[in-house]
Amino acid sequence: MKKSYIFIVLFFTFSKASHSQQPFLSIYSSYSEKSKDSHSTTENISLSGITVVYSVKYTGRRGPDQKDERKECTLSNEQVSNIRKAIRDKQLNITDSLIDNSSSNNSYKLSTAITITVTNRNKTTKVKVMGSPSALNGKPLYKNSLYLLNLIRKMLDNCY
Repeated sequence: MKKSYIFIVLFFTFSKASHSQQPFLSIYSSYSEKSKDSHSTTENISLSGITVVYSVKYTGRRGPDQKDERKECTLSNEQVSNIRKAIRDKQLNITDSLIDNSSSNNSYKLSTAITITVTNRNKTTKVKVMGSPSALNGKPLYKNSLYLLNLIRKMLDNCY
């Protein structure tokens, strides 16, 4: 009888641990320029508990400080709380999208794509923003998405 009790406790312990490993927040961000010297920047951020994994990859023409990077950092509880607050305050915990399909036939074109996935308890929401930065500029969903992205970037500045 005692052996089955231990099995049940272990089962619930492992199932809780695997559930907590699921990222609370995932962000994909891409910025690209199509021109004679085309290039793009792709960032991925994943926050699980207080651990954030960040990667950035550059393709095409690169600036002197643009090196592919991957790092894992431990945030403070206050920083995670600030991220959660920003998600609530900027209304990024809903499923919504802002997509600008206007395209020009110019040989020069800027585009951005941001996807923010928030998992809170068993509910997952996704924000998608895509289009030309100039066409998206001033739109609340785009501004709020950039706010969250920049907030996390600043937190990662002190992480090596």
